[in-house]
Amino acid sequence: MSKTLFLLDGMALLYRAHFAFISNPIRTSKGVNTSAVYGFLNVLLDLKENRKPTHLAVALDTSTPTDRHKIYPAYKAQREAMPEELASAIPNIHRLCEAMDIPLLTMDGYEADDIIGTIARRSVEAGLHVTIVSPDKDFFQLLGPRVRQLRPNGKNYDAAKEAARDGEDAASDGFGDPTHRNVTGKGLVPFTERDFRAEFSDLDPAQFV
Repeated sequence: MSKTLFLLDGMALLYRAHFAFISNPIRTSKGVNTSAVYGFLNVLLDLKENRKPTHLAVALDTSTPTDRHKIYPAYKAQREAMPEELASAIPNIHRLCEAMDIPLLTMDGYEADDIIGTIARRSVEAGLHVTIVSPDKDFFQLLGPRVRQLRPNGKNYDAAKEAARDGEDAASDGFGDPTHRNVTGKGLVPFTERDFRAEFSDLDPAQFV
């Protein structure tokens, strides 16, 4: 049986769960909003019961600015501040992972995306199959023979499927978070898959996964 590592994009999953219940939040008897914790726990339990990974870890951001913020202060400036009720749920996610004996991966100065990309590559080198659990299309760039993505809608994405999408529609749909922008001589513009392939056509995607 092959070993499979499931890497969970904690922040993206928490945001998704929080806003899924935004019109009717789940609250405790004391009024504490537990929507994000409830949704996140459901994802964990579903993965453990139905996907049965041999390895599982959760990656989270920290409040420490990254080098991206230092180099370009307007990085993610278009993104709204995290809702206070969502921010207050994060310590409970730490406690939840500890109680379930699930490794929580954080590092000051790095985003969860950076951690997931690094761990995914090293795990592949160690012979594991990797599944990234996240709604974020940014992770499509990591897909390879041993790396696939599972989005919360239940759809699996792998390199073969995305290769089939590699046409006008795929290149022009603005993959990724719209608050991630590329600074060029023309100002601040979206950086799509087509832009990347045009600029770095000599690179072999397989070397990154």
